[in-house]
Amino acid sequence: MDDGLLRHYEEELRFLRDSGVEFARAYPAVASRLGLDDERTADPGVERLLEGLAFLTARIQRQMDAGFPQFTENLLSLIDPSALAMVPSMAVLRFEPDIAERSLAAGYRVPMGTPVRATAEAMRDCEFRTSRDVTLWPLAIDGIDLLHGSVLRLRLRCAAGCRFSDLSLDELPLFIPGNGAVANFLYEALICPAGVFYAMAADEPMSGENRHAAIHTFSISPPADEDDIYPDRGNTALRTLRHFLAFPQGGRFVRLAGLAPAVRSCHGDRLDLHIPVGSRASTLLKTLDDQCLALFCTPVLNLFRKRTERILVDGKTDDIRVVVDRSRPRDYDVYGIESVHMRHNGRSGAHPLHPAYSATDTHNDAGYYRIRRSPRMAAGGDMDQAGYRHSDTFISIVESGVQAEPAGMGELSIVAWCTNGALPYAMAHRGGATFVLDAGGPVRGVRCMAGPSRAMGPPPPDRQLWHALAYVSRSYLQLACDDAEAGAAALRDLLRSQVDGANAPAGRLIDGIRGLRSEPAFRRAPGPGPVSFARGLRLLLTLDDDACESVGACLAAAALEVFFARYAALNTFTETVLETTRRGRVAEWPARAGRCVLL
Repeated sequence: MDDGLLRHYEEELRFLRDSGVEFARAYPAVASRLGLDDERTADPGVERLLEGLAFLTARIQRQMDAGFPQFTENLLSLIDPSALAMVPSMAVLRFEPDIAERSLAAGYRVPMGTPVRATAEAMRDCEFRTSRDVTLWPLAIDGIDLLHGSVLRLRLRCAAGCRFSDLSLDELPLFIPGNGAVANFLYEALICPAGVFYAMAADEPMSGENRHAAIHTFSISPPADEDDIYPDRGNTALRTLRHFLAFPQGGRFVRLAGLAPAVRSCHGDRLDLHIPVGSRASTLLKTLDDQCLALFCTPVLNLFRKRTERILVDGKTDDIRVVVDRSRPRDYDVYGIESVHMRHNGRSGAHPLHPAYSATDTHNDAGYYRIRRSPRMAAGGDMDQAGYRHSDTFISIVESGVQAEPAGMGELSIVAWCTNGALPYAMAHRGGATFVLDAGGPVRGVRCMAGPSRAMGPPPPDRQLWHALAYVSRSYLQLACDDAEAGAAALRDLLRSQVDGANAPAGRLIDGIRGLRSEPAFRRAPGPGPVSFARGLRLLLTLDDDACESVGACLAAAALEVFFARYAALNTFTETVLETTRRGRVAEWPARAGRCVLL
């Protein structure tokens, strides 16, 4: 039962009793018939009458209070449907190639969106989808060590009787597993220097004549950076932040690019990559091993398309619950609706229904639908043991602008995007899960390198208001200014509206934002094409090292750097500079073009 109803009931009952005393003083002759001359009447019938009236008016008050959250929910469903959806469970998987397969010499691509099934004993299966392309090669890491005290040497070995010159390899993503200080330190050591590396055949001396250099910057691959994996449009900046705060390990990727010249010139089976790491090498010296870096990894999302159970429309209720699978009702939650088709009784064929008040709301002869979410009551409370807040999705049908009527109308066919809720997290923490790539290919196995993370349910109605205010402030109020403390406060407020209050590490990371100051900049516009210049912002971000201990200041700044660019207007750019309270300037990212989504 909602506590708000009890609060309104007590307020209404108190009002009736207090106002009854005042009424008795003003009109004693009339009030004496009801015995309202005291706060508690002696007549139990009158007392029950007051309590019943208080309960009825409390229900009316609760319905009036629910009107505003419903308004914000409808508003957000139009401008950013992902703000109302849950944050699905995420993980990082490594595809272990079958290096004996000679077909790997041409590269085997596992495209984005490839389904991966997670199984566990005595538990239901879960489905993930890859959110990055990953190309498999007949490669393995043959050793990681330090040279000259400041250069990280990563040795790659080519298997299956191949030579590097047989491969058309130009870039190589690397994932840094682990959650501790070693992983954070290694990530920072890789991206913070000049962002260059040198590739050459193994044991080849570095000289001007035979060195094959590939000088490129590292690039961050934060979770949710690819928009095509999601079924809805919306504010990709805020979605990137939500997913990073829920699963920061998914952003610990770096990419080595420009390998093609060195690979073509290497006629052996071993290739050395020399990466300058500067003064950070002394700490790395004691912790380096072959497990510090991993090849052929990709983030995955517990988000997939599924046709729901057919829904009978009989006209007896306005809101109809969407059930994904009646045999497993608690194993699925609806992330979003892709399509709805209505089949009328006595008619052939089915016609599509469109979201009400959407951009496609121009079909005068078509039907429409509205979506509403409601918290699902679990046994013993509204959350399960993993702290996940389940929700039910309800659909209401509107035809030709009026509410659908007659009984026995027909049935609905719905294709929805679904998640498995808290099941992946529970599966991983009850003996682990086995991941299977059903598509086949030269893959020996699939290994989980990080996660699955804890899924987060849809935001409660009070937080939906903060989401709506975040859009208003984004349109009319600036996030960064020349006052570092004011900019940090604005950024902290925005981030707090995107996270669950139970996420303590994310809350500590947000509290660690100490400053955000902007300076005007004028640069050549980033990106390919003709030479042009643009105005932008140089953002000086200050983080607390201690508050970022679990994630790493550099990884947090890398995610915020992507967010700033997606938050900035088109035809502008952002440059992010990271400073920490203890070490001063740590890293600087190149200019990134603004990619703000226009409403």
